[in-house]
Amino acid sequence: MQKKLFKKTLSKTDVVYRMTIPMDSLSAFQIPEGTYSKEVVAVDIDGHRWSFRCCTRKKDPHPKTVLSSGWIKFVKTRGLKEGDEVIFSVAHNDGAEVVSAYFLLYGTSYDPEYVLARSCNHGSERVNARKLTMPMVLACN
Repeated sequence: MQKKLFKKTLSKTDVVYRMTIPMDSLSAFQIPEGTYSKEVVAVDIDGHRWSFRCCTRKKDPHPKTVLSSGWIKFVKTRGLKEGDEVIFSVAHNDGAEVVSAYFLLYGTSYDPEYVLARSCNHGSERVNARKLTMPMVLACN
């Protein structure tokens, strides 16, 4: 059974530099105690493997967690934009935690890939109908 970790609207910082992760979701990323970063391997819907660095600030009483190295390449390749949404979830699979991310991509294109959404959340803006599923495997290597 999946449990939602957090939902986030991507900011300019998230799509240009690094993606910040809410502190209350840090434990799902399993950064070993005494260290400040960990490689996170993700597989997207097309089977492409991505490697991100999940890290916290070393000398900060409020350690901000971010996805850095590899994240911006993923953003550019997948066309993520400021205002897109991501939902991170966690599930237990044979004793291991698996974190998944689902991206809802918004746009104003008239490309057939886009559909007109009419909901209380999106009004009449054009919404990309595809969801990009990115399961992240977080087992310590």
